[in-house]
Amino acid sequence: MYGPAAAAAVAPEPAKRMVFRGMGFGVTQSTWFPDVNTVGTDYTLPEGLKPLARHKDDFTVIQNLYHQYSRSGHSGSTFWLTGANQFAVPGKSFHNTVSMDQVAATKIGLKTRFSSLQLSGKKLEGAGSGHGPGLSLAWDHSGKPMPAYETPNATFHKLFSNDNAPLEEQRARMAENRSVLDTVLADARAVRRRTNQSDHEKLDEYLESIRDIETRIAKEENWLGAPRPRPDKALKEPGGALSGIEEVRVMYDLMAAALQVDATRVITFGSNLNSMHTLINCPTLVAGGGSGIKQGQHLVMNNLRTPLCNLWLGLLRGSGIKAEAFGDSTGIIDELFG
Repeated sequence: MYGPAAAAAVAPEPAKRMVFRGMGFGVTQSTWFPDVNTVGTDYTLPEGLKPLARHKDDFTVIQNLYHQYSRSGHSGSTFWLTGANQFAVPGKSFHNTVSMDQVAATKIGLKTRFSSLQLSGKKLEGAGSGHGPGLSLAWDHSGKPMPAYETPNATFHKLFSNDNAPLEEQRARMAENRSVLDTVLADARAVRRRTNQSDHEKLDEYLESIRDIETRIAKEENWLGAPRPRPDKALKEPGGALSGIEEVRVMYDLMAAALQVDATRVITFGSNLNSMHTLINCPTLVAGGGSGIKQGQHLVMNNLRTPLCNLWLGLLRGSGIKAEAFGDSTGIIDELFG
């Protein structure tokens, strides 16, 4: 069930939300990571984290999380939320799998207008910003990159601008989109019957992407006629002249507004690399407590190569998803979930 009716049927417990924020140029190890000899709650924030001092009890820093398949300098963001092996499929130079945020969105994104929101820093940071292929952190169930909004203005209008066209006209557009998809699906299936086995995989991926579009259209149809809630009056429509830090700050404001009006409950923004350009001791800060997280800690994993996916698995379970495993996970981080 989608749409306003589904939103009204929300269970009484507080909604769970997830935001994933990465850093395209990474961090400086000497100023970002706490001293490995001071673990638990009695640790000193390094210079790079001191601006967060008043929130120290609300977040945990974790060291020695590792992604065993991160092999090249600027592709860390590509596999950050998937844990995939780029070379898992023989004969293919690139392979990815569904990202953790999209798995979470299948449950906690059901009752919002947007199952998830993808934002990219491409135009904020420019070329060579540390992003890998795809730019968006989110990858769909076929392992394809999810499109992301790249500017505050585009993000604002997607979230808060209503379609002023008559409702019947909106329905007609939806019907036309469905008709086009039906034709494309029929043609693709006909082609599949005439191709050999080696081409079936590519066609199946294509068909899966079409089915994903169908699902999104179905959700949009259920929200037709429902006005989009306006954000707080303090948040104005972003102008086109924003740049640099100011533009990033507005993106943060838009993310907060999207969560406040419950337009979405899953957001990704940016990329994630450290100064060594690999996902060895991936810089990780976990904030909030919706998944039963024990906050205010500095955790240093004894295993120098504790799978990053152990964190993702724990967060998925904390969001109510009964996942046995995710990526290359070997379990969850027990110290984090007290």
